[in-house]
Amino acid sequence: MVAPSAVSWDWFAPAPRPPANLMTMRDPPSYVLTVNQNFYQYHRTNDLRRFTPNTPAYTEADTARVVYDIPYTFQPKPRRVAVVGAGGGLDVEAALLNGAEHVDAVEIDPAIVRLARRYSAAGAYDDPRVAVHIDDARAFFERTAPGYDLISFGFLDSHGLFSSMANIRLDGFVYTIEGIRSAWRLLGDRGVLSLAFVAGARPWLGGKLYQMVREATGREPRVYSRPNGNMVIIVERQPMLSPPAAFADFTPWRPTPGDLTSPPATDDWPFLYLQKRTIPSDYVLVILSLLIISALAVAGLKPRGSGTEDLHFGAMGVGFLLLETKSIVDCSLYFGATWLVSLIVIAGVLLMVLLANAVAARMRGFTAWLYVPLIGSILLVYAVPNDAILRLSLAGRLAWTLLAVPIPIFFAGLVFSGTFKRTALPSAAFGANLVGAMVGGFAEYLSMASGRRSLVLVLIGAYLVSLLATTISRRSTLTRAGARA
Repeated sequence: MVAPSAVSWDWFAPAPRPPANLMTMRDPPSYVLTVNQNFYQYHRTNDLRRFTPNTPAYTEADTARVVYDIPYTFQPKPRRVAVVGAGGGLDVEAALLNGAEHVDAVEIDPAIVRLARRYSAAGAYDDPRVAVHIDDARAFFERTAPGYDLISFGFLDSHGLFSSMANIRLDGFVYTIEGIRSAWRLLGDRGVLSLAFVAGARPWLGGKLYQMVREATGREPRVYSRPNGNMVIIVERQPMLSPPAAFADFTPWRPTPGDLTSPPATDDWPFLYLQKRTIPSDYVLVILSLLIISALAVAGLKPRGSGTEDLHFGAMGVGFLLLETKSIVDCSLYFGATWLVSLIVIAGVLLMVLLANAVAARMRGFTAWLYVPLIGSILLVYAVPNDAILRLSLAGRLAWTLLAVPIPIFFAGLVFSGTFKRTALPSAAFGANLVGAMVGGFAEYLSMASGRRSLVLVLIGAYLVSLLATTISRRSTLTRAGARA
């Protein structure tokens, strides 16, 4: 609910001008940031000392602060705190108000931090006790030193859209068993892990998180929930013997057996918001419709030619697009599912394509042995542990994503260029390659049902089909040439 004193504005609309004395004024206004007319986050303060008692603004701040203060009942003397998904800074402010000596505020979007510094009356990001880290939560977890008294997951689930280039959400690799486990490892002997979440009317989603936290930590979590589905999940290294029965309208919540049927999200299957391993039926309908229309159009327009050659170029298209989309999803683990990932991966792909064309222009002929480094490089990239990349600096992760991840594209480009030179029907080859590329792009959605790792098998299978088809095509060509001789 927006307070009477709240000012709402949309991300794409002109922003209001905050008062010059916002950080010190009495009864400061609240700001509500929306995106496409949907609530995104608050920029405000919950410090009751800033408000006049018995006013609407005081009442709203008193109600809002409850969710942020719950973790500090279980950790009343926090020295070192980490907040991931720091957003507008309310979790950071809560840490400061509860006596934290140092707070690491992790936020993936620098624009959000800039907005908070301008519109949040708390001024949390400018406090000398706060260190701001513009980074992905998983990358931060791998590189920071352990010993936290409290690690708080803010309302990361506020990001609701998939990436425009893949089917992974911005928070996809944070809410996994591995993501929660990496935070749990950083806590001290009496540390507390806290997750604030909005399950809404989906109790199975709360049950899914409950299972994930339990498996990641090996402890039974405590959950407090509001009637609207807001919940706070608490896990303690040293469990409190007599925890509070309730916090205002936050009451203890336990999942029913029916809430625990959804498979947990993992790094291999990072789909927190899917209730089961499946491709949604509306996705399947759209994908099949587009594929059928495209295949019929290409088949109707292409001249007659070698079916095996069409199969080869179609399989190459499958491999290329699947490599690209899979790389974007995989690298979202290192940076978060932002535009930066798409930019780096696509830049690396284009770099390797250009390099492959330059090398192919100097090659005398095609050899099937090119498939060996192609498939070998796919397996090599696959074999490198994710944790090893996450521990690298930003420059190291950029170099890996830009140069190492797209290496298979280089060898695939050599295969494509070498075989394309020999084709008698370039337009038909391009048509088959285009349909194959569509299949490869859509094949990434198979991970919703079978997980990310299974896509490696699909990818290698596509290139083996390509190898088989081009081998048969070459033998057929040689046979016809021998017959004419």
